Amino acid sequence: MDNGVCNDDVDEGQIKLYLNVTTVKRESFDFYKNVLYLSKDEYSLTEDGFFIVDGTNTSNYCLYPYNFNSDFPKSIWIILHPRTLKLLTAILEITEISMIFNILTIAVYLYVKKLRNMLGKCLICTLLSIFIMSLIDIMNFRNLLDDICSLKGYIHYFFGMSIYPWFTVMSFHMWKTFKSISREVPGNSFLAYSFFVWATAAVSTGVIYLVNTIWHKDPSALSWMPLIGFTKCYVDSEL
Repeated sequence: MDNGVCNDDVDEGQIKLYLNVTTVKRESFDFYKNVLYLSKDEYSLTEDGFFIVDGTNTSNYCLYPYNFNSDFPKSIWIILHPRTLKLLTAILEITEISMIFNILTIAVYLYVKKLRNMLGKCLICTLLSIFIMSLIDIMNFRNLLDDICSLKGYIHYFFGMSIYPWFTVMSFHMWKTFKSISREVPGNSFLAYSFFVWATAAVSTGVIYLVNTIWHKDPSALSWMPLIGFTKCYVDSEL
């Protein structure tokens, strides 16, 4: 359920009035599992527990508990389990190698004084954000962050949203430098750039947090929600 936490609002006794439920599965959903809304004329339910949708028997599903008893059987929410996630060959290894080179590049820019200019500082921050995102991805795949599903999702989104403003800042700085006769950079420029980038990322993260908080119990709003901690720990962009 939301935030990867078991939701005991589900009344198993009420569900058993309609179906012979033998297993109640309590886990966070993966990103390849689709939440599907069905009205009474779009599905039929057999006695052995199969949903028939578009003439096809569907057995790999979970019931979505929110509003389950409000208008059943006129409508119902189910979660489909269509396939098993399979990563591309060597994608983890390539990501880990990329992380090593990110750290080496950052170390070089910190060690060489001439590289610690405005663009160098911006590049360091950009590479650091990419490194943190990659680290979260690796730890998430190895199930090392299961207890902080929503937190890792928001951190991943925050640093992901910071990358694009850093590219914007670097482009703006180069444009400003090329059109100016003077090559001197004001001392507070990096501070101003940093505030712009981190504030942009923070506001974006705050917005999706509020959306999740306000609409988290309304299945009809799923297509409008980022769904961090719902269908997966990261922002869901597939609905």
